[in-house]
Amino acid sequence: MSTSHAFFLGGQDLEMAVILDLLKQHVPGERIHDKHLSWGARIEAYADELQAARAKGQTPVLIELGGAEEWCSSAEGHGIVVDHHDRRAGRNSP
Repeated sequence: MSTSHAFFLGGQDLEMAVILDLLKQHVPGERIHDKHLSWGARIEAYADELQAARAKGQTPVLIELGGAEEWCSSAEGHGIVVDHHDRRAGRNSP
């Protein structure tokens, strides 16, 4: 089993395109999940892929996906949330 990270990309915009380009330079392609979702994308779009990543022992990295924090704190999931919107916006925010 792999103990690596699997990356799940949120809604498409210039920022996400840059993140994808950086990931492609440093991460094997099979660990990058990009469904070209629209703005406001939610973690549920990756339900099957998340289950497969967990079965491989991978840690999900959830990039700007709605519902990610709730999923990570639930019994079914764990992962790393990368998001700078909403309550995470601002210098003194998590």
